[in-house]
Amino acid sequence: MRPGLVHPYRIAARLALQDLGREQTQLACQVLTLTAVLAPLLILFGLKSGVLQAFTDDLETDAAVRQILIRGVGSYPPSLLDALRQDPRVGFVAPHPHTINADTFFALAGQRGTKAVNGAIMGSGPGDPLLGPGDRPPAADETVLSAALARNLGATAGSDVLIVAERNQGETAILPLKAIRVLGADAWPVSGALLNPETLMAVDRWSEGYLVPRLGETGRRLDNPIIPTFRIFAADLASVRPLARWLSAQGMNLRTQVNRIDALARLAFTLDLVFTTIATVAASGYLLSFSASLWANVSRKRAALSLLRLQGLPRRASLAFPTAQALSIAAGGWLGAGLLYLAAATLLNERLGPDFAQSLAQGFGVQLAGGRDAGGDIARLSLYHFLLAGAASLTVALAAAAAAGRRILTIDPAEGLRSA
Repeated sequence: MRPGLVHPYRIAARLALQDLGREQTQLACQVLTLTAVLAPLLILFGLKSGVLQAFTDDLETDAAVRQILIRGVGSYPPSLLDALRQDPRVGFVAPHPHTINADTFFALAGQRGTKAVNGAIMGSGPGDPLLGPGDRPPAADETVLSAALARNLGATAGSDVLIVAERNQGETAILPLKAIRVLGADAWPVSGALLNPETLMAVDRWSEGYLVPRLGETGRRLDNPIIPTFRIFAADLASVRPLARWLSAQGMNLRTQVNRIDALARLAFTLDLVFTTIATVAASGYLLSFSASLWANVSRKRAALSLLRLQGLPRRASLAFPTAQALSIAAGGWLGAGLLYLAAATLLNERLGPDFAQSLAQGFGVQLAGGRDAGGDIARLSLYHFLLAGAASLTVALAAAAAAGRRILTIDPAEGLRSA
């Protein structure tokens, strides 16, 4: 834009703001009207976002929701697990022994007369949900003990433990391992140990009667190693269904908790529909009301505006008059709505808290992990969404100003002289 054209626009905008300042009562009414429309929408959106985020966080932290259980026993080649480890939909996968071999005996090394303790064994590795963030999975000569097994053995991190495996021929094999870590009591509330997949399958194959040099010199030779079953977890909630569908297509009988994810999706759809409907009706109503108000204001100031045109104000520059007023009112209403939202959100989070989220979860069939309440605030509005609400307010204001602008463009500069 050429410098000479900037000045008229500034004049029109300054006069529009001065006009608002002289009519403070009308300005306050218009700002409060927008605040009254926008504040409930912010609160409703904050509740929707907070409740959905609380449920999503709950499901994402519950690894059982992402687990896909393989029913029965099969004969899977190791290459299948190698391919699954490369699949971005897979968060963790490890072989699992035959059901009859999933329990074995443990003893504390270096102590005579120590009674063997029964415990479960499972394969571990990078990404295992049972391990904490940054925890190193066990190597081939290591193990991670559950709190219950460590307590039964009297073991701690750094203890030497023994796996005492047996098979039908009356043979016994002893495998020494170093306990590198003891899990928290809530991490895996069973008596068991996590093993390196190589160690796990060695115990399983030896128990099935095969020759495993690491555990002894007897047994049948295994020409084509197979994996009877495996533990698998999806990388995220969105990957559970497509991953389960792919595994099912391979002929596997599965069990998932996809119903809990579906319940969350139904809740999200319902809340989105309710919010979108209310927001659309409210925005449409306010747009019509605001447009009518600006149109009426232009009509009341028609004579003054025509005189400005007569004094040389360009026709297009006069559009800055309703535009500046509309944007100022929208900015004031947006800030007022933000303050009301902060007050309401603080009250809702303190008074209702997780009880409201729990009641809503039960109403939509969303099962929370372990039956616990969804934590965190139930009303959450990010800075991005707050700014987005401001942008939407300004957009509505511009649309209303455009309607008033059509009225301004019809003003004849001579009207001011005739009315005078």
